[in-house]
Amino acid sequence: MFKKLLCAACVLAVSATAANATAEVSEPVQTTDLTTNVDVANAASHAQWIQVTGNEVVNVHMSPQFIAKLSEDQQDKRVEALSVIEYTKNIETMSAGDSASLTYVYDCDARTAGVKHFIELSNSGVVRNIVNVADHEIKMQNVVPRSLDEARLNYACSQMGW
Repeated sequence: MFKKLLCAACVLAVSATAANATAEVSEPVQTTDLTTNVDVANAASHAQWIQVTGNEVVNVHMSPQFIAKLSEDQQDKRVEALSVIEYTKNIETMSAGDSASLTYVYDCDARTAGVKHFIELSNSGVVRNIVNVADHEIKMQNVVPRSLDEARLNYACSQMGW
Protein backbone atom coordinates (compact mmCIF):
# COMPACT_ATOMS: atom_id res chain seq x y z
CA MET A 1 0.00 0.00 0.00
CA PHE A 2 2.83 2.42 0.81
CA LYS A 3 4.28 2.20 -2.73
CA LYS A 4 0.80 2.53 -4.21
CA LEU A 5 0.27 5.73 -2.23
CA LEU A 6 3.65 7.13 -3.24
CA CYS A 7 3.01 6.58 -6.93
CA ALA A 8 -0.48 8.05 -6.84
CA ALA A 9 0.50 10.96 -4.63
CA CYS A 10 3.50 12.03 -6.68
CA VAL A 11 1.69 11.69 -9.97
CA LEU A 12 -1.20 13.79 -8.68
CA ALA A 13 1.06 16.39 -7.07
CA VAL A 14 3.15 16.86 -10.21
CA SER A 15 0.48 16.49 -12.87
CA ALA A 16 -2.34 18.45 -11.22
CA THR A 17 -4.07 20.15 -14.10
CA ALA A 18 -5.52 23.03 -12.08
CA ALA A 19 -3.09 23.96 -9.33
CA ASN A 20 -5.50 26.57 -8.00
CA ALA A 21 -8.50 24.23 -7.86
CA THR A 22 -9.81 22.39 -4.84
CA ALA A 23 -11.67 19.21 -5.67
CA GLU A 24 -13.37 16.63 -3.54
CA VAL A 25 -13.59 13.30 -5.24
CA SER A 26 -17.22 12.19 -5.20
CA GLU A 27 -16.66 9.09 -7.32
CA PRO A 28 -13.87 6.79 -6.07
CA VAL A 29 -10.86 6.74 -8.38
CA GLN A 30 -8.67 3.64 -8.38
CA THR A 31 -4.94 4.34 -8.16
CA THR A 32 -4.33 2.33 -11.32
CA ASP A 33 -6.08 5.16 -13.22
CA LEU A 34 -3.58 7.71 -11.94
CA THR A 35 -0.36 6.43 -13.51
CA THR A 36 -0.07 9.22 -16.09
CA ASN A 37 3.50 10.19 -15.25
CA VAL A 38 5.60 7.02 -15.17
CA ASP A 39 8.89 8.82 -14.39
CA VAL A 40 7.48 10.44 -11.26
CA ALA A 41 5.80 7.24 -10.14
CA ASN A 42 9.04 5.28 -10.59
CA ALA A 43 11.05 7.94 -8.76
CA ALA A 44 8.62 7.82 -5.83
CA SER A 45 8.61 4.05 -5.57
CA HIS A 46 12.42 3.88 -5.68
CA ALA A 47 13.13 6.85 -3.41
CA GLN A 48 14.62 6.42 0.04
CA TRP A 49 11.71 7.16 2.39
CA ILE A 50 12.59 7.86 6.02
CA GLN A 51 10.19 7.89 8.95
CA VAL A 52 10.82 11.38 10.33
CA THR A 53 8.16 11.40 13.03
CA GLY A 54 5.03 9.71 14.27
CA ASN A 55 2.75 9.15 17.20
CA GLU A 56 0.14 6.61 18.32
CA VAL A 57 -2.04 7.43 15.28
CA VAL A 58 0.30 8.11 12.33
CA ASN A 59 3.76 7.51 10.90
CA VAL A 60 5.21 10.30 8.74
CA HIS A 61 7.74 9.56 5.98
CA MET A 62 9.80 11.96 3.87
CA SER A 63 12.44 11.57 1.17
CA PRO A 64 15.37 13.89 0.39
CA GLN A 65 14.53 13.28 -3.29
CA PHE A 66 11.23 15.13 -2.84
CA ILE A 67 12.53 18.26 -1.08
CA ALA A 68 13.52 21.30 -3.13
CA LYS A 69 14.40 24.97 -2.65
CA LEU A 70 11.80 27.36 -4.02
CA SER A 71 14.35 29.95 -5.10
CA GLU A 72 17.99 30.29 -6.07
CA ASP A 73 18.18 33.39 -3.84
CA GLN A 74 20.50 32.50 -0.93
CA GLN A 75 18.39 34.67 1.43
CA ASP A 76 15.19 32.77 0.60
CA LYS A 77 14.96 29.83 2.99
CA ARG A 78 11.74 28.32 1.62
CA VAL A 79 11.46 24.69 0.54
CA GLU A 80 8.76 22.45 -0.89
CA ALA A 81 8.58 18.93 0.47
CA LEU A 82 6.41 15.85 0.06
CA SER A 83 5.48 13.82 3.11
CA VAL A 84 3.49 10.59 3.28
CA ILE A 85 1.35 9.71 6.27
CA GLU A 86 0.32 6.17 7.20
CA TYR A 87 -2.57 5.90 9.66
CA THR A 88 -2.11 3.22 12.31
CA LYS A 89 -5.40 3.83 14.18
CA ASN A 90 -8.90 4.89 13.25
CA ILE A 91 -9.56 8.62 13.65
CA GLU A 92 -12.48 10.70 12.37
CA THR A 93 -12.69 9.93 8.62
CA MET A 94 -9.44 7.93 8.36
CA SER A 95 -9.00 4.25 9.23
CA ALA A 96 -5.95 2.20 10.14
CA GLY A 97 -4.17 1.40 6.88
CA ASP A 98 -5.37 4.57 5.11
CA SER A 99 -2.78 7.04 3.84
CA ALA A 100 -2.35 10.68 2.93
CA SER A 101 0.22 12.58 0.94
CA LEU A 102 0.95 16.25 1.57
CA THR A 103 3.15 18.65 -0.31
CA TYR A 104 4.09 21.43 2.08
CA VAL A 105 5.85 24.74 1.56
CA TYR A 106 8.11 25.49 4.53
CA ASP A 107 9.72 28.81 5.42
CA CYS A 108 12.73 27.72 7.44
CA ASP A 109 13.48 31.23 8.78
CA ALA A 110 9.92 32.18 9.72
CA ARG A 111 9.17 28.63 11.00
CA THR A 112 5.90 28.50 9.03
CA ALA A 113 4.26 25.88 6.81
CA GLY A 114 1.45 25.79 4.28
CA VAL A 115 -0.22 22.96 2.35
CA LYS A 116 0.13 23.00 -1.45
CA HIS A 117 -1.27 19.53 -2.29
CA PHE A 118 -3.20 17.03 -0.20
CA ILE A 119 -4.34 13.56 -1.23
CA GLU A 120 -6.15 10.92 0.85
CA LEU A 121 -6.24 7.24 -0.10
CA SER A 122 -8.25 4.50 1.51
CA ASN A 123 -6.69 1.20 2.58
CA SER A 124 -8.02 -0.32 -0.65
CA GLY A 125 -6.23 2.28 -2.82
CA VAL A 126 -9.24 4.48 -3.63
CA VAL A 127 -8.58 8.23 -3.76
CA ARG A 128 -10.98 9.93 -1.35
CA ASN A 129 -9.97 13.57 -1.49
CA ILE A 130 -7.65 15.76 -3.55
CA VAL A 131 -6.80 19.37 -2.76
CA ASN A 132 -4.52 21.59 -4.87
CA VAL A 133 -3.71 25.15 -3.79
CA ALA A 134 -2.23 27.80 -6.09
CA ASP A 135 1.13 29.15 -4.92
CA HIS A 136 -0.30 32.62 -4.22
CA GLU A 137 -3.14 31.10 -2.14
CA ILE A 138 -1.05 28.92 0.20
CA LYS A 139 -1.85 29.87 3.78
CA MET A 140 1.37 29.89 5.77
CA GLN A 141 0.89 29.19 9.48
CA ASN A 142 3.24 29.12 12.44
CA VAL A 143 4.56 25.65 13.21
CA VAL A 144 3.76 24.49 16.74
CA PRO A 145 6.86 23.50 18.74
CA ARG A 146 7.28 19.74 19.36
CA SER A 147 4.53 18.88 16.82
CA LEU A 148 4.50 16.55 13.80
CA ASP A 149 4.65 19.68 11.62
CA GLU A 150 7.79 20.87 13.39
CA ALA A 151 9.46 17.50 12.83
CA ARG A 152 8.66 17.73 9.10
CA LEU A 153 9.87 21.34 8.89
CA ASN A 154 13.09 20.49 10.72
CA TYR A 155 13.76 17.52 8.43
CA ALA A 156 13.03 19.45 5.22
CA CYS A 157 15.18 22.43 6.27
CA SER A 158 18.04 20.19 7.42
CA GLN A 159 18.20 18.63 3.96
CA MET A 160 19.11 22.10 2.62
CA GLY A 161 21.80 22.50 5.26
CA TRP A 162 19.82 25.06 7.29
